[in-house]
Amino acid sequence: MDVQARLQRDVRRAGPPRRRVALRARQARVQPSRPRGGRRPPARIQVVHVRRVICGPTWGNGPLSDAAVRHLRRDARLRPVIDRVGEYGLRRVRNRYECLVGAIVNQQLAGSAARPILARFRAMYGPRFPRPEAVAATRTAALRRVGLSSMKASYIRGISRDIAGGALRLDALSRMDDEAVVERLSRVRGIGRWTAEMYLMFALGRPDVLPVGDYGLRAGVRDLFSMRDLPAPAELRRRAEPWRPYRSVATWYIWKGMRGFGEIG
Repeated sequence: MDVQARLQRDVRRAGPPRRRVALRARQARVQPSRPRGGRRPPARIQVVHVRRVICGPTWGNGPLSDAAVRHLRRDARLRPVIDRVGEYGLRRVRNRYECLVGAIVNQQLAGSAARPILARFRAMYGPRFPRPEAVAATRTAALRRVGLSSMKASYIRGISRDIAGGALRLDALSRMDDEAVVERLSRVRGIGRWTAEMYLMFALGRPDVLPVGDYGLRAGVRDLFSMRDLPAPAELRRRAEPWRPYRSVATWYIWKGMRGFGEIG
């Protein structure tokens, strides 16, 4: 029995509601009803909103991100970066298909180069981001004209076909843990670990992702620790260990703290 079904069962057992509870992720807000005739209402509840619980918490600006920043500020090297950047604000991409396409466009490109390509791609289809079916039906030559390489155009069309045909279910990914998401997406042509990790961070909002293959993160950690060369993956993981379980947040701050990365996320 899933979370929502259990909650509905408990509500039925509780009888007529006297309190309202709003559930969002792992937080709950209790809203007592007005006493009738001066009597205290019984402790019964009504579920008024349920947000799907997934494997691993997600957040925006709120108690979880505040806790992450407090935790990361314990790192004497990271603290000045956090102070300089300011409030945490990773922008989630609600359209998960859009997030995946955007990550592919950004592969091996600076953000300044990827943004106009993605803007021209969107403009081909009108004011809203296209559905996978529309992109799958688009000729590679048309995608090439917006600035995509032949390889990336092929990847995007293939992924669009998989999603449109049901071979790749993006909704199912939200119920998997991080490594399972990486493993599933990496089976798709054109998606490697870095692209899957961007999806974890920007689409699913997972808080403890460390994209050790990301150049910006490696360069930022090199500067943060006054290293001579870019850190190897094992070295980066070792140095980032104190940032658990909020390595996504640390990564965002390091990106934002670097020159040229100010517009990311």
